[in-house]
Amino acid sequence: MVAVGAATHPGRRLRNEDYFLHGVTPLGYVGIVCDGMGGYEGGEVAARLAAEAVFNYLQALPSTADPTRALEAAIQEAHKAICAYAQTTPSLTAIGTTIAVALITSHRRLYCAHVGDSRIYLYYKGEFSCLTEDDSLVQQLLAAGVLTPQQALQHPQRHLLTQSLGLGQNPRPHLKVHSLPSASLVLICSDGLTRELSVDEIQAILSKKAYSIQQMADELVLLAKEKGGSDNITVLLLAPGKSGIFAGHMRFSLPPQKYLIGGGIAILVVLVLGIFLQRRSSKATPPEQRYTEIVDDTTQVATLGVGASGEGEAPAEVEPTLSTPPAPEPAAPVSEPAPKAPPSPSSAVGFLYTVRKGDNLTQLARVFGVSREQIRRSNNLADDKIQVGKKIRIPVAEVHTHVVREKETLAGLARKYRTTIEAIQKANGLEADKIRPNQKLIIPVVRK
Repeated sequence: MVAVGAATHPGRRLRNEDYFLHGVTPLGYVGIVCDGMGGYEGGEVAARLAAEAVFNYLQALPSTADPTRALEAAIQEAHKAICAYAQTTPSLTAIGTTIAVALITSHRRLYCAHVGDSRIYLYYKGEFSCLTEDDSLVQQLLAAGVLTPQQALQHPQRHLLTQSLGLGQNPRPHLKVHSLPSASLVLICSDGLTRELSVDEIQAILSKKAYSIQQMADELVLLAKEKGGSDNITVLLLAPGKSGIFAGHMRFSLPPQKYLIGGGIAILVVLVLGIFLQRRSSKATPPEQRYTEIVDDTTQVATLGVGASGEGEAPAEVEPTLSTPPAPEPAAPVSEPAPKAPPSPSSAVGFLYTVRKGDNLTQLARVFGVSREQIRRSNNLADDKIQVGKKIRIPVAEVHTHVVREKETLAGLARKYRTTIEAIQKANGLEADKIRPNQKLIIPVVRK
């Protein structure tokens, strides 16, 4: 099992040309961060193509494949995919991307591969070490002793890369393997993080034991933005479980036959009773989906109907559909009022999202923690094509609406609702972290 925390932000840039991807492959759990280049839309396309090409290549391999050779071949495939796309799109011929890939195997090995200046770090028992070396002009000058580390941070040509994917000659990925101690933490990031934060600042956040892994990712991105945010910022954290990354095999023996027979009868009785109660419940409960709306600590339950018009002040890009529930029947008088239950949204809900330029199903599925197939089924889509301006339903597990109070921040709301800053921004069409008091926000809960 691998715990994951991920966050990204455009910084002061108009567009976010970073892209990250993570998931299970036959070789192990992989995390990928790409920092695209190429101007309007070009960098975003290059980063997405590279990440998806590497992930798809690894997924198609057998579990017996050599991880080092697999990562090298996967990155070459990503380079070819970007070049092929550029040849068919004249306006995007000069596109490219960096890439950093971390593969965690079941043998507690960490395989690293990278091209460019996106980095991979390892944090373990208070020690924070960089596992990659930038492909940049400044790094070469630093290695040659021409520049000091402090001079390198301020050098005017620190953004110049010596190699990347999609531009120039075929890249030569850097490949390394490391042992992965128990309770360690792997950080993969774009240079938008390391330009703004020092090693000590990053380590201080990773050492906060009270933080969840998602809170660490959110805080790193937020702090980098507050320190300047001159570039896109992306953070991907991977934490292998203490008892192993993948579930192992357990030996067992069957109990005596008389216990098997008795247990089988008990299971049968429970199943029959469950079916009976489910049928009674389906007859008594109207078939409508519900979610909880939280406004100033009061709870209102509203029905969600796709295609209906919205009520109240809704964000520009998101239109939740609400209708007033029927009034409850008067209850018998009691001596004391019953205490109110805390708000707890039910599952299987969603919200309407207006497709913006540059959106695609892969991106939306990643941001909101669902699959492309779920989005397609919820909207009866025959393929992955979505039209700009069209409203589609995003089938997230929980949806809240929240009225912003004084001094509240997106990072605080993400922690409160156990979601991500990126999901709140995307759902509400926010280009920055600024929110104002009394602003009404849609809060989709992302399970990552």
